[in-house]
Amino acid sequence: MRAGFWGHVAGGTHPEDIQHIVKQAGHASSVRAATPDAHIVELLQAERLVECFEADMWSEPSDYQTLRDVFSAACQSSHIDPPELSDDQIDTIRSSISAFAKQWIAAEIGETFQLHWN
Repeated sequence: MRAGFWGHVAGGTHPEDIQHIVKQAGHASSVRAATPDAHIVELLQAERLVECFEADMWSEPSDYQTLRDVFSAACQSSHIDPPELSDDQIDTIRSSISAFAKQWIAAEIGETFQLHWN
């Protein structure tokens, strides 16, 4: 997903401007909840996916189809269709989160991390 939050930031959008952009484009949490403008669909999909993996990380990981069903329901609440999500993609995301979580937990106070967008 190249047009998620970090994709917008990498493209020059200031992080503080993103909330205004999605609100103006019909994000479901705004008063004018409806089908959002096409230019923010991937941004919303990415945010819904983040929420699903946060929940997945906080408890026992769900099976692939349950995670996809939760993702689909989250996307529907934002009036968008979910993109396809393969088992391999789910495994890749889970292993990346797990690897970073281990580093984060082992980090010393004051240690920093630098993540690169590509």
